[in-house]
Amino acid sequence: MLNRRLYRACWIIALVALVIAPLTLRSPASLPDPEVPTQFDGTSALAGAQDLATAAPERLPGSVGDRAAADWVRKELAQATRGRAGGGKTGVKSQRFVVRTGLETRELENIYVVERGSGNSETRVRDRAIILVVAPRDTPPGVTGATSGSALLVELAKRATTTTHGRPIYFLSTSGSTVGNAGIRWFLNRFSDTPIAAAIVLDAPGEAPGTGLHLWMGGSDAQAAIAFREIVADAASRSARVARSGVFWSQLARYAVPQAVGEQGPIIAAGIPAVTVSARAESPLPARTEAPKRERMALVGTVAQAAITAIDESTGVPRPTAGILMTGKLMRPQVVRLALLMLLLPIIVMAVDVAARLRREGIFLGRGMRALRWRFVAPVVAVAPGPFLAMAGLLPEGA
Repeated sequence: MLNRRLYRACWIIALVALVIAPLTLRSPASLPDPEVPTQFDGTSALAGAQDLATAAPERLPGSVGDRAAADWVRKELAQATRGRAGGGKTGVKSQRFVVRTGLETRELENIYVVERGSGNSETRVRDRAIILVVAPRDTPPGVTGATSGSALLVELAKRATTTTHGRPIYFLSTSGSTVGNAGIRWFLNRFSDTPIAAAIVLDAPGEAPGTGLHLWMGGSDAQAAIAFREIVADAASRSARVARSGVFWSQLARYAVPQAVGEQGPIIAAGIPAVTVSARAESPLPARTEAPKRERMALVGTVAQAAITAIDESTGVPRPTAGILMTGKLMRPQVVRLALLMLLLPIIVMAVDVAARLRREGIFLGRGMRALRWRFVAPVVAVAPGPFLAMAGLLPEGA
């Protein structure tokens, strides 16, 4: 028989802790309100998206379409480098690398350009951490379209030549987003010594009707760019309707199964605040998407420009955290872990109590456990060679 009195006492303790936890909520850090940017012209961005869709409708990583898209981005960014007299930008640069997917290798390429900034000397001395603007270029098998991110990246790069900003801005077109986010991981590895203030990722944000936007903030571990997501949402809310962040239970689930779909995942895992601006909730690209429209491209461009301005005017952007957002307030990770422990307290205490009572009765669990452990031998023997077979190329390996 269970000790019901002890069981009820544990639940009372757990409930008291859960009631106290919300009292520790605090408002996430914020940045000064940026100046409202001028309306973004969606005509050129829409023309670019349509042009890219014609040149490379499908863009599997490392395919002919992916290389055609890389050439298109390179050509468009090269025109942007000539937009500022005096060489405010560096030339277009590329990163070529190889990834293995299954039993084959793919040659991929990142394309990027740097706007070095033209802010006042005080801004440059205070903080030279860069702003990173990213657009994944490749698509999964059978998916066409999804060109709005690359087109907006190019237009934002061109616009940067006519605006004043203190921080350097890197405009990055990545390949390999559909094979383990290989492109952004390669970039972060090569620029590990470069301080990055924050990153904005454009993942097919124009392929939807209306003014709704989704902001992905989850990392590939339990970390999330919670405070930074609220900053971008506030900047975006002046022009767009921003979908609310994940509900409490979905955020809590990240502690059990940390995962992220977008390019923001590896960036957050590196300790850098990042959000992905998209037309859909956090998920892979669907097989069919809406064709982008001029009004939609103008909307997303305005939102992205407002986010860039907010980062540029800040003295420090809040880092990712393992906390949870509730009713617009942040619950610290230590409190979250304590609350989870309190939920497990009744089970732990009852398990210990049952084991102690069985021992007092002379019933020992060792014999039963020894009998059970042999049942695990076959699965362990079957699974253990897997990593070594993958290293030898006999089993598929992650990118």
